[in-house]
Amino acid sequence: MNPAAHRPTASELATGRTQRAATAVATVLARTFCALDVRGLEHLPADEPFLLCANHTSHVDTFALASATGAHSRRLVFLGARDYFSRFGRRTWFIRRLICLIPFDRGSGLAAAKHNFSLLAACREAGRIIVLFPEGTRSPDGTVRDFKPGVAMFADKLSLRVVPCRIDGAHAMLPKGGTFPRPRPLRVTFDPPLSVPTAATPHETGAARAARYAAFAAQLHHQIAGLGTPSASIPTPAFS
Repeated sequence: MNPAAHRPTASELATGRTQRAATAVATVLARTFCALDVRGLEHLPADEPFLLCANHTSHVDTFALASATGAHSRRLVFLGARDYFSRFGRRTWFIRRLICLIPFDRGSGLAAAKHNFSLLAACREAGRIIVLFPEGTRSPDGTVRDFKPGVAMFADKLSLRVVPCRIDGAHAMLPKGGTFPRPRPLRVTFDPPLSVPTAATPHETGAARAARYAAFAAQLHHQIAGLGTPSASIPTPAFS
């Protein structure tokens, strides 16, 4: 089978007992050692698939989202960069036992686009929450870097709303290049869903579409960056 055209099966998208147990343990650890503070959980739609877009500074981000989404956690699908996770062999197999991790192609070619659209379409049909980090990679210094316009393209073409999310404290807990996480205050904030504006004309030009997508990506970036919370206002964990 051509890996670029692979469409995830129902079993690959299923949330098993191991994943549910891992999320339960992660939630206890997050609340005990990181004083996890969750805000805006009511903004997550309960009856529709959508894109959950967050800033990305650490591998802890996955742990934070799984812990912060409560009952919604069973619907989460994490898009993992195939070129990154394919290097780790058994470690990747172990991670996929803990979370629903699906390989996402960061390439810019036609095969990558076909793979990604097929992937997200399958997730949408299964009613899942698709976690997408629009920066494309972890920020090395904790700042919110520019978002790639692909987030708008996926949301537009697949008719998915986008929930903005800000994760604070993950970079301090485990920065890019770090080895062991340290107990630090952790906050996850969700904002109400956004929709990509529709095309101004029935026959939109490629340039106009690109500008529309870029504008939405910039809006999403601005909104997530604005959700940031000074670390001094996040509760201190019980064990630090």
